[in-house]
Amino acid sequence: MKNERPNVELCEDKAQRGLILESRQLAATIQVLQEQLARAQASLANLQTTRRELEREIAVMENTVTVDKGRVQSVRKRFPAQHKLMGTRNRSNRSKRKLD
Repeated sequence: MKNERPNVELCEDKAQRGLILESRQLAATIQVLQEQLARAQASLANLQTTRRELEREIAVMENTVTVDKGRVQSVRKRFPAQHKLMGTRNRSNRSKRKLD
């Protein structure tokens, strides 16, 4: 603005240089803040994507547990327990085989 003033007012004094320097510093600060904002927004987008993926995985796992409880357990009850299939009992009442 002072550069457009005629004659005596057309000057470059200490105050004007300070204002120009401050203006440049503010522009640089704005640029840095805009870059930080862009990085933060990208990070937020990545976090939101990860959250959606985790929520989907949790939903699948919950569905798996529901299916297991509702359908598979009734089928499992019809089959003999593993210790019966292997001819052993639990540790406290284990069947003992004699070695010849």
